Amino acid sequence: MARRVLLVDDELDIVYLVKVGLERNGFEVDSYVDPILALHNFKRGTYQLLILDIKMPKMNGLDFLDKIKKEDDEIKVFFSQHLKSLLLIIRTYSKTLRINFSLYQNQYQFLK
Repeated sequence: MARRVLLVDDELDIVYLVKVGLERNGFEVDSYVDPILALHNFKRGTYQLLILDIKMPKMNGLDFLDKIKKEDDEIKVFFSQHLKSLLLIIRTYSKTLRINFSLYQNQYQFLK
């Protein structure tokens, strides 16, 4: 059985980054920037995980989740609000993180 994820977030860059990351790790991802469209296309039993933004125009994530749970009460949910913070930190400090990781690898090689 394929591991399928429904990703709903109104920010296109977040959707793109998360979708690419999940697909590279073997997940099938259906993504939407419009929660109304996502709800309209939702089919019970199709997804193992729902990644959902809380603050969206047209319909907030909690209202979306209420409607989805009426259709499929077994779907697992991850709210992506924390993902946005993590991606912002990574973007801001990516150069520093790469340098620190490189130094760590060099130290690890030295200790080997």
